[in-house]
Amino acid sequence: MKKLMFGRGILTIVLALVLFTIVVPMTWARGRGEAPLVLYTNSASLGRGEWIIEQSRLAGFEVQILPLGGGALTDRLVLERENPVADLVFGINAVDFTRLVDNDLLVHFVPTWLDKIDPSLAHSGGLYYAMGITPPLMFYNTDVHSGANVPRDWVDLATNAAYRNRYMLLGLGGGTARMIIASILIAHADPNGTLGVSDRGWDVMRQFIQNGRFEQSGEDMVGMVIEGNEYSIGQHWLAGHLGQKRVRNATNIDFLVPPEGLAYVWEGIGIIKTGRNEARALEWVNWFGGADIQSQWAIEFSHVPTNRDTFPSLPREVQDALARMHPMDIDWSLAARYLDSWMERIILEFVP
Repeated sequence: MKKLMFGRGILTIVLALVLFTIVVPMTWARGRGEAPLVLYTNSASLGRGEWIIEQSRLAGFEVQILPLGGGALTDRLVLERENPVADLVFGINAVDFTRLVDNDLLVHFVPTWLDKIDPSLAHSGGLYYAMGITPPLMFYNTDVHSGANVPRDWVDLATNAAYRNRYMLLGLGGGTARMIIASILIAHADPNGTLGVSDRGWDVMRQFIQNGRFEQSGEDMVGMVIEGNEYSIGQHWLAGHLGQKRVRNATNIDFLVPPEGLAYVWEGIGIIKTGRNEARALEWVNWFGGADIQSQWAIEFSHVPTNRDTFPSLPREVQDALARMHPMDIDWSLAARYLDSWMERIILEFVP
């Protein structure tokens, strides 16, 4: 018991130090009148967060970033509803943005680049806008898998014994993992089934979770798939996959486009209702969503912007990928209704 109490005491101290190093500097800076913009994002990995901070500084914006997975990020914003810390949120998808809308966390705004994106990519009430397309995908080692040995889709991966214990899964707190799970369950929708999903769909999901292996902290899934010794199939998102393939000069990995297509998830941007830095936040959004900075973002990180003025400058690997892809016909409204309940059941009943 004493060890348990001691452990809890240490944990409390650590959490207090974390909050002190994040929240107190923000409050102190605002007290001096500097008012840095606080950005919550699930798009900060692979050097993207540092790049945003540096480019923002060069453009005259002081930005502080809190990086979190899409699900955890959305949960935190909801929890902070009465005392918001963030000024901006960038990177989460339509399902997570729906939660923010339902919790009245976003302000209406009209970005200067609105006429540069497809109207379908703007929230009907002007509360958020899509800035990039980032479909979650399966990638694999082409030395290990070729021809008939390449999985057809996620269901084939889950149910075919040939792939058991050969694929890795991303942690369930991230947006990519959640959207992959949503696309599988939506394909097995049944209004009379448990949480809107058929028994067959839940059986596939159980096998999908239990026949693979979750990436552990400190592991390098991409590197492990490139080696192909133990695991030869993994999960990623388009820009991350293309960027890693380019940086590592990895010629033996590729991504799969199932016959039914890819779930076209997009990265959105919104301004949090704080009554604090909303005007300055809009200035940042206008800058970050403009063709110049979005073109640089695409070139640096193999990103797929929605701003059509960037299309001529997209990197060759991005243009080639877009030529191969087509969207899956998917009803995201079902995920908006059930996703949290789906994740709860998976964690409680399926995760080993």
